[in-house]
Amino acid sequence: MKIKLIKFLKAVFAAGCGFAVSYLAFSLPIALSNGGEESVIKLAIAAGVCAALFVLLLAAFALEKKKEQTAQNAARRQRHEERTRSCREYYDGTPYQVIL
Repeated sequence: MKIKLIKFLKAVFAAGCGFAVSYLAFSLPIALSNGGEESVIKLAIAAGVCAALFVLLLAAFALEKKKEQTAQNAARRQRHEERTRSCREYYDGTPYQVIL
């Protein structure tokens, strides 16, 4: 459930960031030609929204990467334990000792 939520949030953040960037791209020439203070404020708000959504998008990617890395480490640890167990079972009852 958390993975689906993270993917959904990534999509929402990416869409919002894309909308803010496109708003900036289309409104910047108009704001520069008019020179009005109101349009500059709107552009500043759009730039702030874009920056905030970009940071949230990066955080979502980092969280997903961390979860993947945790899962890989758990799988690696399980494989190591299985190899250790199989070695101990193989050498059980012999004069050899498994030192790990």
